[in-house]
Amino acid sequence: MSEDDRREALGRMVRDEWIAWAREQPNPKPSWLTPWEELTEPEREVDRRIGVRVADAASKDVAERMGEEFNKLVERTFARLRSGIL
Repeated sequence: MSEDDRREALGRMVRDEWIAWAREQPNPKPSWLTPWEELTEPEREVDRRIGVRVADAASKDVAERMGEEFNKLVERTFARLRSGIL
């Protein structure tokens, strides 16, 4: 997937969630319910940026957690090797 396609998909996801939230409100503003296809380019760009920011933060968090877990696994493995268990 190209970066442009990724940004587009993430922007659409943000908009879909925004509309889902808006439908739960007692009196949503009509503009809150505007579908992606009817947004102006600046409005789409805001949703793209939000989507990319959230996705990048989530990816970074997962990578950090995986790195921590990997390091723990390596430490346990070396400890077992040193103790003669492996």
